[in-house]
Amino acid sequence: MMAIVWVIVGGGAAGRAAARVLAAYCHPEEVLLLDREATVCPRLHIPQYLEEGKYPRPAPDGGVRRVRAEVVSLEPSARRLVLSDGRKVSYGRLLLATGAVPALPPLPGARLRGVISLWEWEEARRLAVFLRRGAVRAVVVGAGPLGVRAALMLTRMGCQVAVVEALPQVLPGLVSEDMAAVVRDRLRAVGVEVHCAEEVQGFEGDGRLRAVRTSRRRMPCQLAVLATGTRPDAMLAAEAGLEVRQGVVVNEHLRSSDPNVWAAGDVAEVPDAVLGRPRCYALWSAAAEQGRIAALNMAGIPRRYPPAVPFNSLDVAGLRVVSVGYPCLVGIDRVHLRSRSGGVALLSFREQTLVGAALLGTVDGGGTLYHLIRYRRLVPLPRAGQDLQRWLAGVWVPWLRRAGLREPGWTAVS
Repeated sequence: MMAIVWVIVGGGAAGRAAARVLAAYCHPEEVLLLDREATVCPRLHIPQYLEEGKYPRPAPDGGVRRVRAEVVSLEPSARRLVLSDGRKVSYGRLLLATGAVPALPPLPGARLRGVISLWEWEEARRLAVFLRRGAVRAVVVGAGPLGVRAALMLTRMGCQVAVVEALPQVLPGLVSEDMAAVVRDRLRAVGVEVHCAEEVQGFEGDGRLRAVRTSRRRMPCQLAVLATGTRPDAMLAAEAGLEVRQGVVVNEHLRSSDPNVWAAGDVAEVPDAVLGRPRCYALWSAAAEQGRIAALNMAGIPRRYPPAVPFNSLDVAGLRVVSVGYPCLVGIDRVHLRSRSGGVALLSFREQTLVGAALLGTVDGGGTLYHLIRYRRLVPLPRAGQDLQRWLAGVWVPWLRRAGLREPGWTAVS
């Protein structure tokens, strides 16, 4: 049996960020990183890596011991993990960074060859081999950020692509209906068919995919990419008796219901700054931040994880789109602003608190808006059509002065 002081399960953003912190504060040889995947990269970047033919380089892990293995059982009372090959690992303190898994719809034919989730890197590599055999007709199920990126990637690789979204717009919940219409038109301009308010009902084939059946039509194709969201991979924690709701329940220090176990990344259920209730974030940047904070707490350096908000950014055929917080909540005030760079912004307020923002055609001010939303700054409501950067300067610079901080240039805070 291996006996290690610090054990991390999962080598994604949270796990590797935690490994680097623990390696800096502890002895690297006392830290063990267990990961079942050979290669890990941001899921949203898989289409880009696939298109460019690049093999993603693993993020640095601080030189800790790393073992490729799957953990099948956690025994908190014995502080022990059981691996798939029967080996056992004892730990002093444990971080669960098991991430998320695709939330695949239970549809007929979902296991046909040619139906993929584009979640695991090895699956993406198999898709690359498939595409090199010739152009195919593909259907992307879901028009969120991953679905949009996948559709653009497949189009650039010579495929005929259609996107099917059950909700009435692309990027649902991330941008307004008017902004979504602009994104939809941009997708269509580069050759992507877009079908919204249309549900996929099943997949047809004889062992290999031949068609996708929706509520409105039958779509012949050889490839279907499922971009239907994720769910926390919390089975290991649940079977061990840890408190689990949507994900692993943690306190403000990312400690679970077991005092020797922490959780970080997509699997951790953390407070949300706007909703006022815990939720899980399938975001690479949030996972890395949680991994760092969890590791500091594991090492005896108290750090509190502040309530977070979602942040999404993508490029749709040259059109930049940023969504922060919850710009589409019901029952809030919305104001449209213009940007000096030629884009438009939608700001959503609950009284004088900014709760969401969506930027189209610009990224200027995205970082500042994230800070204002996450840390619940009271701000004056802008006028409709007001310049975004001018409004942000009137809000941000006075706050910096009150805090005794230097006024950075816009490039430093955007």
